[in-house]
Amino acid sequence: MEINKNIKVIELRNYLLKRGFTNKFNAYFSDHFIQPMLGMGVPILGKFKIKNNNNRFAWIRGFESMQQRKKFLPDFYLNNEVWKKYKKGANEMIRNSDNVYLLRPLQPGHNLEDIHAGTDSNIFKSEATFAAVDLYIANTRLKELISFYNNHYLVILRSLGIETTMWVCEMGENDFPQLPVFQNKDLLATITFYKNENEYNILSKKIKLEIKKHNLRVIMQDIITTHEEILLHKI
Repeated sequence: MEINKNIKVIELRNYLLKRGFTNKFNAYFSDHFIQPMLGMGVPILGKFKIKNNNNRFAWIRGFESMQQRKKFLPDFYLNNEVWKKYKKGANEMIRNSDNVYLLRPLQPGHNLEDIHAGTDSNIFKSEATFAAVDLYIANTRLKELISFYNNHYLVILRSLGIETTMWVCEMGENDFPQLPVFQNKDLLATITFYKNENEYNILSKKIKLEIKKHNLRVIMQDIITTHEEILLHKI
């Protein structure tokens, strides 16, 4: 079944698994849950191992709207026979599944005031095998951060041939509190795909050189309160 949807909301889910269960969980997840969710209109946009953490499994689920998410979650987790049958096996491998960001797309180059209809799910179908997720928090200064990113950081990325995706938190009510999510109004997230880890290493060094060349570090430190980067191997 082809994935071809206009995505307006994603869940970036980062599970902590019991030691040594990552490969088994990935196989179990792939065998039992991907097709049932897709059959209900909700594509899995990516599955990943986290670099330097063998007990983490990350995945991204996409929705066409918050209304679709509101309907899907109880339909799947409360009423779906596949989930009822296989949930015990999945939960037995998971230590914690609450590390989840609820995000909506922000078109690169656009500001918060711009209305963006969504993003094509096909952006996640790249042959790239490595991804960097950057989580920036700019307390009370998100608009400044987005402006800086568009006017400076994005220019550097594009000069190096790097295309990225931008996201902010979806602040609508989480209608299924059984699955908690992070919702921070001051968060800017980016998801950037690379052919492989080697390409990431080469280009990230070039990015740092450009930041130094244009004296952007001080500005970044002034606007950004915290920055976390998560490196993902596609599986």
